[in-house]
Amino acid sequence: NLKLRFQSPLYDAREIFLFECYSGIRVSDILTLKWRNISDKKITIRMRKTDKYLSIPLQNYVKSILEKRRQMVENNGGQICPNKYVFNILKIDVDNISAYDALNAISSATAIINRRLKRIAAIAGIKKNLSTHVARHSFATMLVTGDVNLAVIKELLGHSDVRVTQVYAKVVSKKKEEAINVLNNY
Repeated sequence: NLKLRFQSPLYDAREIFLFECYSGIRVSDILTLKWRNISDKKITIRMRKTDKYLSIPLQNYVKSILEKRRQMVENNGGQICPNKYVFNILKIDVDNISAYDALNAISSATAIINRRLKRIAAIAGIKKNLSTHVARHSFATMLVTGDVNLAVIKELLGHSDVRVTQVYAKVVSKKKEEAINVLNNY
């Protein structure tokens, strides 16, 4: 609910955070997400970390972010180009530079976004140490809390092994224990 100026750096950081919360896509893949990766029903990418393909159905909030981005481009006299980034944070096309330079560009952009998220948290009075990775954890935790099968969550996160995904199930179990411990105080 925090009011931020449209298209400001803090606004963009929040949009990326929420995009990650509702898609589960790593920030490195969000930063390099191009319009060609998006269809009416899904996002299909080759994950930078694993070099494997990932296809994610479009969630409603993600659709609304994409529509806002599309309108922003068109309202500024531009048109949607398949090879342009959805989030215009990276100023260079990482597909046309060395892997080392691409990693540096993505890491620098991620660090800037994380600093902005910390600023947003301070302004909004959020005590949590916000970062882009918190958004990915939030995505998984919401799915586990919603009783989505771990094998499905594994696929949505692009994990190669369900044991990596099981970390999120433990987080929810810990929350259940904390909730019951509240009752022990009575």
